[in-house]
Parts: sequence; structure tokens; C-alpha cells
Amino acid sequence: MTEIEASATRTGRNWSVRVPGYLVYGRGATLKAAKASAEAGLALIGVIAEIRLIPQSAELENLRAAEAEVETARETAVRALHLRKASKRDIAISTGLPYAQVKRILAEHSERGTAPESSPTSTQTLHHELMTPQVPSTADLVDSTEGTLLIDYPFWMLYGGPSRENLLPNGQEAAFAGEECAIPSAQARISSPVTISEWDGPPPAGPGELIGEGTLDCPQGELVVDTPATGSDLRLRLGVPGLYGVRVWRIHEEARERQEFDVRLWLLEEWPPGS
Repeated sequence: MTEIEASATRTGRNWSVRVPGYLVYGRGATLKAAKASAEAGLALIGVIAEIRLIPQSAELENLRAAEAEVETARETAVRALHLRKASKRDIAISTGLPYAQVKRILAEHSERGTAPESSPTSTQTLHHELMTPQVPSTADLVDSTEGTLLIDYPFWMLYGGPSRENLLPNGQEAAFAGEECAIPSAQARISSPVTISEWDGPPPAGPGELIGEGTLDCPQGELVVDTPATGSDLRLRLGVPGLYGVRVWRIHEEARERQEFDVRLWLLEEWPPGS
């Protein structure tokens, strides 16, 4: 059966319905009665159809706009948590969405393969998706630095600005939020070689195991390494302030109690100075 969409407005104590495209009207004390009245009017001119009523008022329009904003915010939160490697179950718990809806949102976002634009703020990570290259990278190395970290805790921090959110890694995966990234260490109280490099595009794969990828806000155009106990001792000056993609690899040789890290960054969006 054909379905026709029609608006219903409250007039006095009744609902009034006008069927678009036809000189047919309906009226009733309830939406059900108004719908039946309009369908009966269509039948009189030989049109058999089911009407789907959309009640209209200024207050209802405001309500629908607010619901749309909430829905958009939830979808943005789902994508952001997914980018930070949260499980689908944890995303559902965090956003209050059904697990099936979380899966649908992520599937639709993956099919689109694009991310909405945004202004350069600490919420940039909500609006960018990193895609692991399916072809060999052609990016060139821009700059790099290396050193040795004394890791007193089972993680160390990489940050691009002044904010300190006490971010913790999620299991054995790097955790990203705004200007910070927490990188898990396979061992505590260990000296680990670390290489940090900037590339002019998505970088080639590093050595060892990829333990995380995400985005990092770098408003000062500089990356700083910080270990919770020993302080900052490794810095890399970046080309420009902006939002950077980050991938982290780790080599862990448990038998030799040895590990090393390779952090590779590339510019996603340049920000104006002082933004």
C-alpha cells in the first residue's frame, strides 16, 4: 500500500490534517481519528493509501532539532571513542546507545570514509579518522629525534601542549585525548630507546607491533616526552602548529628485558599561529 506523509496541526481541541498533492483534509479529536478521516477522504477520490502523520508545532520543531543535535553528538562520540581504540561494548556503555546502534554508526562511517570538518580546538580528535595505508607509503621523513627514557611506571606520555589530563592507556594500546597520548610500557623501571619522527604524509610501517594510532593536538608546534617519575627529557620541534596523526610501534623482547618505541607523526591540519 502507498504511504503518504502529511502534517497534523492542533486546532482548538482537534487535529487538522492536509494531505499534500490532494485536495483532501481530515479532522479528529485524536491523531488516530484525524488519520482515519484523511484516509477516508482519499478513498472517496479513488486513492487507497496509508497516511503517516507528522504532528507540527513550534515546540515540536524545537524538540526535533534538539534530538537531532543529541544524535549527532552521540555519533561523534562513538567515532571518537572508536578512534581511541575503545571496544564497541565500552562505547555502548559510555554513550548509552544500544550495542547494535554503535555497530551501525561505525559501519556507516567506515563506508563513507570521510570525516566532518572542524575548527582547531582540543576536540579535534572527534573529527578525524586515521586509515592504515593499504599501499606502501611514499611519505618522506621530515625530522626526527631519539633518546632513552627511564620508565618508572608502566606507561609514558607524549604531549603537544600544556594540558595534563592524567590520561591512562587502555590495556596494551596507546590512548589518545586532545593534547596527550599515554603509551603503555611492557615493563616498569626500564630504560627504553625511543625514536620520534615527523613525516610529510602517512608514514611507512615502523618496526615491531603497532600498539596504537590516533590524533594529537599540537598548538605549540612541539612534542614533548614525559615519564611520570623522571620528567621530560625528549622533544621534537614540528613544522607547524596543528593536528597531527600519530602511530606508535613497540619492539618487546621479553627474554632480554628489552623494549623500544617508534613514534611517527604527520600533519593532518595546520592551524593559524596562536590558535
